[in-house]
Amino acid sequence: MSFLRAAVAASLVALAGSASAVCTISTASGPAFGTYDILSSAPLDAVGTVSYRCTGGSRPTVQLSTGSSGTYLARTLRNGTSRLEYNLYLDAARSMVWGDGSAGTFTDFPQSGNRTRSIFIYGRIPARQDPAVGSHSDSIVVTFVF
Repeated sequence: MSFLRAAVAASLVALAGSASAVCTISTASGPAFGTYDILSSAPLDAVGTVSYRCTGGSRPTVQLSTGSSGTYLARTLRNGTSRLEYNLYLDAARSMVWGDGSAGTFTDFPQSGNRTRSIFIYGRIPARQDPAVGSHSDSIVVTFVF
């Protein structure tokens, strides 16, 4: 029986199209999946967060990149040549893939206002995959677009 640890690291980019609109990211943590059991028939779920404050009255959209896979159909956690498919979602039911609004993906429209708010990032690794043993990871860029 083999097990592996999987994590998604989120790096952040804030893009501003308006001089009066400003968003400040205070914390970001991608879903940390922990140990993946290749024999489990259940998917492995985890939740991450992005905490931010937007001022200036504008409501940006929040987009997530494809990561190392280059596609939203199935993002991939990697360890060398070993791949483990996963995805990131807007909703706890994990039915709305979070992307940039293309290819059937969705974006988030966070609330503005002068207080810190958090957005949840719901992650899922489907069951019954057989990657190599070891730590797998991916980098996702979170973009606020005004």
